[in-house]
Parts: sequence; C-alpha cells; structure tokens
Amino acid sequence: MDTRLTLNYHLFITGIPVLFIACIWALVNSPYYFEELAIPVTLDLVLTTPIIYYLLIRKKTVPKITVVSVFIISIIVASYIIPEKDQGVLNLAKAYALPLVELGVISFVLWKARLIYLSFSKSKTENLDFYDLISEASAKVLPSPVNGLLATEISVIYYSIIHWKKKLTYTDNEFTYHQKNGILSVIYAFMGLACIELFVVHMLIAKYNIFWAWVASGLTLYSLLQIFALIKSISRRPIVLNFENKILQLRYGFFSQVDIAVEEIKNIELSRKSISEQDTKTIALSPLGLLDSHNVILHLESEYQLIGLYGRKKKFENIVFYIDEREKLKQSLLKLRKSFEPL
Repeated sequence: MDTRLTLNYHLFITGIPVLFIACIWALVNSPYYFEELAIPVTLDLVLTTPIIYYLLIRKKTVPKITVVSVFIISIIVASYIIPEKDQGVLNLAKAYALPLVELGVISFVLWKARLIYLSFSKSKTENLDFYDLISEASAKVLPSPVNGLLATEISVIYYSIIHWKKKLTYTDNEFTYHQKNGILSVIYAFMGLACIELFVVHMLIAKYNIFWAWVASGLTLYSLLQIFALIKSISRRPIVLNFENKILQLRYGFFSQVDIAVEEIKNIELSRKSISEQDTKTIALSPLGLLDSHNVILHLESEYQLIGLYGRKKKFENIVFYIDEREKLKQSLLKLRKSFEPL
C-alpha cells in the first residue's frame, strides 16, 4: 500500500468515528433532544464509538490497544456534549469503567513485559532491568508519548513501594555514580525540607480552602514518592559497559538514560569543568541540575537523544555525568576500543 492510500485509510478509520460523534452532537443541540435520550446517547458515545472503531481496524495492522484511547476520548467528549444534568450514566462510566480499563492496560503491559523478559532469558542476548522491560512493553502496546507516561508511573510504584532488594555487589562492567559524590545525602535533605514545606503550605492553604489544600498536599506527596523512587533506582541501575554489544549504557536511575555505541565515542574527558549555558550541544545525564556534579565529559561523533522522565527526549552531541571509578571506565573503554582510534 503506497503512502497516499495509507494516509487515506487512516483518515477514513478516524473520520467515521468523528462523523458519528458529530451527528450525536448535532442531535443533542437540536430541538429533538429530550432527557429520555440521555442514556442511549451516552451509550452511543461511550460504547458504540469504540466498537465502530474496532470493526474498522480489526483486520488491519493498527494496534488493537488504540481502542482504549478511543474509549477514553469518547468519555472526555461526552462530558462536553451531554448536558451536565443528564450525565448520570456517564459518571458511572467514569467511576467504574475507567479504573477497570486502566487496570487492564497496566496488566497487559506487565504481561507483555514478562513475555519480553522470557524471550531475552532464552536467547541470552540482552540484559534488561525492570524499567527497560516496562519501557519496551509499553512501546509495543501504546503510542508515544502515552507509553512513556505509563512506563514512568509503573516504575515509580515499583521502585518506591515494591522493590526492596538491595543491589550490594556490582560486576566489572557496572559502574556506580552515587557512592562518592554524596548526591543521595543531598536528595534526602531536599526530601526533609519538602516534608516541612508540605505541612506549612497545607496549613496556610487550608485557612482559605481545604479542598485545594489537600490537592496541593497530594501533588507534593506524589513528588516525594517520585524522589524516593529515584533514590532507590540510582543504586539499582548502574552505568553499564556492554562488552558483547559494544554499548555504553548511561543511566541515572530511571529518570534518564541513553545507549551509546562505543565506536561513536570521539573522546572521553575526565574533567569537572562547568558547561556554558550557551553550549546547546552539551547536556547533563543527571536531571538534578546544579544539585549534582560531573567528572566525565563524553564527546560523540554524531547526535544522540537522551530519554528522560515520561519519555521526554533531548538531543545532544556531548554529555556530562558523574561516575565513582572514572579511570576504570576510561581504561575499559580503551580496552573495548582497541580496534578503533584511541580515545
């Protein structure tokens, strides 16, 4: 199928549901709409629209999981189309159907992650951790940027609540970046200040509006949960020099990562020199900015993309990061690159 036919087909499968929703909108805003039509109109928007979409894509290569996206969009659209006084059935769908759908999607992603893990375990060609597995499974199931959002949310829960096993030992090709620079102490201190601020801000806002006080507190608590998950993931996701695939896997917990082919490394500079704000080609692996330091600068042959929190991407040609055994990393890279030009 050529590009024009493919584009026309995608316009067709999206256009039919949109046309169906437009007809319902016209009905609701016409003199022929009355209260007794609220239930069938709601069911048409919430159920019939996704069913129509599924029938259009069921024999095509379009991922079936996109039906979930259409279902969620239909609920959002219904909230605007149906008069507020007639949204009884819609509110039930929001209260019960949406959580079930979300749980189903998460379960499906975890199942996909397990399949990927079993596949790699049999072939022994990859060394993926939890975040890698979840990211790959989410990418296979959901479109971007939704896959990045889901992978991050699952990882926050996993590292902060579920995963408590300590990583006490590291192999020769794994390099830590938290044992000598005191970054964990800085983050813990920041968390302590945030806890104090949480209490003070809650009391101040509660004097005016208790609802918004709890909203602000909820957002702060979730941010603290993210920071705690970052702390735990830092020690569990070291930087890895993959000798088999000749790849340097740079990681900062699950908050940022990039895989760099060793042959693409033009130079490794053991330096703490600051990076100019005008230098748009150089970025830091750490998302903590001035709170963190660096002692290594990698200069690359070509442009790469750093994958950050929620799947956000940043382009770079040079990257700075901290590593506890930087001399060992450089020597390991030299050994791996003995067939290339010296670093």
